[in-house]
Amino acid sequence: MKRFFKRLPAVILTLTALLSLCATALADDMVGPGPVAPLPSINRTEVAVSQVEAWRETAGSIRVTWQAVPQAAGYIVMRKAPDEKGWRCLGKVDAGGETSFLDVLASTAPQQYLYRVDVLPADRDKYVSGAGDVAAATNLLVCVDPGHYLGSSGACTDGGKTYRECEFVLDVGLRLRDILEDRYGIQVRMTREDEKIELFGLVNGQSEVEDRGLFSEGCDLFISLHTNAKGNPVRGCDPWYQPLYINKPTVILNTLACSDPLVVDMANRAGLSLAAENYRLGIENQPNYGPVTVGAIPHMGDKADPDTAPGLVCWRKGNRGDYYGVLRGSNAVGVPGMIIEHAYHTVLAMRRLANDGVLAPLYAEIDARSVAEACGFVDVSACT
Repeated sequence: MKRFFKRLPAVILTLTALLSLCATALADDMVGPGPVAPLPSINRTEVAVSQVEAWRETAGSIRVTWQAVPQAAGYIVMRKAPDEKGWRCLGKVDAGGETSFLDVLASTAPQQYLYRVDVLPADRDKYVSGAGDVAAATNLLVCVDPGHYLGSSGACTDGGKTYRECEFVLDVGLRLRDILEDRYGIQVRMTREDEKIELFGLVNGQSEVEDRGLFSEGCDLFISLHTNAKGNPVRGCDPWYQPLYINKPTVILNTLACSDPLVVDMANRAGLSLAAENYRLGIENQPNYGPVTVGAIPHMGDKADPDTAPGLVCWRKGNRGDYYGVLRGSNAVGVPGMIIEHAYHTVLAMRRLANDGVLAPLYAEIDARSVAEACGFVDVSACT
């Protein structure tokens, strides 16, 4: 017995060694003979859709088109609102046919979306879908009318610079078009894009003023851009050098617009913002105006003198309906319309800022925001 206890430490060491060998062998059986070699990687080329375009086809639909991808077996059309995080699948289009998809909207209320088109690769071992272009669109179509045409409005030269209303409002109109389309996805139709106006085969004075409004048929809104003037001397002042106190913007609505809450909202935004900006620039001295409401639009002939007039938005009736031909024309084709008289160019301070290039970009920005923000649209230029 004593001999056994003397040999016990050696027995324990032997058993410990055997257990260690068994554990190592078991671990080797579980892991296998050495590290596992990684699977060979597959290099796949990204393919993506470019030149995606989207535009209003009707008040209730938006058309999406894109450039075909040779490696595609089909395409998935995706959509999301600017404030949404995830994309929604609208449908699948097989390759080999038209690269076009019509998004039928749930309503004709103003809507703004971002669109993208994903590729379904024909050979998934070689290609993988990548990030493609994104296009913005709304279901709003606006007809922009830069008033007059070259030679049809008066001119005044101050300090070697000549102001012509027809040239100034064309500058505003082209800028307005670019802002609406590029930043908000609002589609624009122009009555003119250069010094002449050509509608229905008639050029300049051959056409009737009413034709400019008729040209908006099928649009959702008509905007005619102008600067104002008083033809008669004001308190003894020359017509081209009238006092600062007359200077104010005025937005004139057609009959349809007077009963449309959305368009009245746009008009209020434009008038109030223009008045505030003109006051900030020192070319207007009466910044405090109030908005109008549907059912309470004042008639232009009922307004007080310019220095005490309380409102900016109004309407004017004539013998044939709306007094102004452009508004009569747009009303005749069922389009709510407005004339925006941004300021009085018969005030020298206004002409100087216009001739120095200060006013056109500011006025275009205000006009664009008034339309877009009334519809709840946001600037999506950073997304496209």
